[in-house]
Amino acid sequence: MHDSPITPLKIRGAFKYLVLYVLRSKPMHGYSIIQEVSKLFDGKYVPSPGVVYPTLQLLEDMGLVESRIEGRRKVYVITDDGVKELEKNIHVVRELLHYAKEIRTFFQELGGAELVRAISNLIKNFSKLDQDRKQKIREALESLARVINEILEDIGG
Repeated sequence: MHDSPITPLKIRGAFKYLVLYVLRSKPMHGYSIIQEVSKLFDGKYVPSPGVVYPTLQLLEDMGLVESRIEGRRKVYVITDDGVKELEKNIHVVRELLHYAKEIRTFFQELGGAELVRAISNLIKNFSKLDQDRKQKIREALESLARVINEILEDIGG
């Protein structure tokens, strides 16, 4: 596993594998794929149709999925080549899912939501801060980083 956080760019780069991953269990239409990928990330990442449908077209062009019309919907199914491609790249999906789990744990156990709210509030009000307040915040952030790094130091973090 790499020690890099999940980023929208990382998810976009791995998105085709996430689609193959959710299709491995059953054929689905585009909206179901959106829902299933979103469930993998507890709703914290919801792919847009503008990402899903071009990816499905790409996967179909690559022969990794096939589509068929059922009723009024286009349903996608993973092909044997798609299964092989997923197997070769399952580590990418596992890495993303691992980091998603770590982020959930951070938010649940360590008050990550409070930290995110504070940082968001800081960014929103940054232009209103005088130099003295900026210095106090800088010192607080440096102190927080130092303490966290000291705690993690002996576990290889």
